[in-house]
Amino acid sequence: MSHSLLPSPPQYSYSSTATKTLRIHTTALNRTNLTNSTLQTTRAMGEGTLNPITSTLVHPRWSLRGMTALVTGMRLWRNCWAWVLTVHTCSRNEAELDGCLKGWTGMGFRVTGCVCDVSSRVERERLMDNVCDVFDGKLNILINNVGTNIRKPVVDFTEEDFSTLMATNFESVFHTSQLAYPLLKTSGSGSIVFVSSVSGFVSLKSMSVQELPKVLGNKEYLEEVFARTPLRRLGDPEEVSSLVAFLCLPASSYITGQIICVDGGMSVNGFYPRHD
Repeated sequence: MSHSLLPSPPQYSYSSTATKTLRIHTTALNRTNLTNSTLQTTRAMGEGTLNPITSTLVHPRWSLRGMTALVTGMRLWRNCWAWVLTVHTCSRNEAELDGCLKGWTGMGFRVTGCVCDVSSRVERERLMDNVCDVFDGKLNILINNVGTNIRKPVVDFTEEDFSTLMATNFESVFHTSQLAYPLLKTSGSGSIVFVSSVSGFVSLKSMSVQELPKVLGNKEYLEEVFARTPLRRLGDPEEVSSLVAFLCLPASSYITGQIICVDGGMSVNGFYPRHD
């Protein structure tokens, strides 16, 4: 999954059609306390809370209202659930980040951001310091959504290439989750969602270095891929963000440690088209 941050995501993103998700709750006791608090809030407010978008009542179990989230990567959070969340995000590109933040705050989103290259340990620590300050030491949701790729044959990889991949795709996720743990615990209930590509779930012999340009640039090949996908199309980033939002809801609190693919059924058949 690309980690580039764009003001307006493309209509379709093939690499976004599959995610690996993991939900972690800090402690069972804290989850119980949150549930009791939610029930008390429900009784006090009646049937539920008012959805600011649809003007309908929403039960607290189906609402993210009042929660805080750190999203390392901007595409996923651009869904209606962002209206009731307070989000902090990051980018390596300051000009791009500033442009996005200006547009999103103008649309009414509660979002802040800072410049950060998550492949750097020092910058990850600085990022978490910013999050701690912005959210007063409490964080409800961490979404690890940054990833990168180097598309060239494996035999041509340099030591620097390999280090870049590992620092961005593996080390940053582990360390960011580790840094976020105290803030998640303080919030009373924390959720962590990891987003990855389908190649983490099924074997793709060379997708990571050669196949993606071939798929997106070859109409005939793309049509064959559609034929292997039950829904006959590529996925939209918002279809991924919808699952991410669901996994962060109190209503999904019993889902943890699971891998869920959002790929139109492609992983059931396997990625590569038939060649008769």
